[in-house]
Amino acid sequence: MDNKSIVIDKIKYMESQGKIKIDFKNKGETNDQFSGIFSEPADPLFYESLKALKSSVQVILDLPDDMATRIIPYAVSYTYGAEGRMGAVISSRFIIPSTGKETTISTPLMKCYEGGKDEAKCFSQGTAKKLWQLEAEARRYLAGDRAQQNLFDEEQPEAEQEHHAELPQAQPAIEP
Repeated sequence: MDNKSIVIDKIKYMESQGKIKIDFKNKGETNDQFSGIFSEPADPLFYESLKALKSSVQVILDLPDDMATRIIPYAVSYTYGAEGRMGAVISSRFIIPSTGKETTISTPLMKCYEGGKDEAKCFSQGTAKKLWQLEAEARRYLAGDRAQQNLFDEEQPEAEQEHHAELPQAQPAIEP
């Protein structure tokens, strides 16, 4: 299955089980739908991309700044318009300190802004970037890019290791 023909429908991190569930379809000739539950850890960027949605959920739900620490995003359900416009619902665990329990909260379905008068009903550019980043991380996960070490890292010649150490590390550009 070609990674470019995959459409991600839902990403869910089941932290208590240490598993990731991804629902997706192959938009090729067959338009088959798949759902997979994986126990292999993802690349740390996957978890960072999911956690980065915390501030977006806080803003979308119009919660005070001090409540952001009580939000733990765990799932995103994606939709796509005919022209490819992405929409999403972000689901989070919300911690209730007085009871020591949690409840689930979800954002309303919103879409990426593409001009027009509906800007107030759309994701900010920063949130849209975060959602696309998470979607890209899910694609990488399905393609086999996981939290594994390269078996050949230890066998690189010293000069090559020094060369890699000098290269700047790419940092994801994620805005609130």
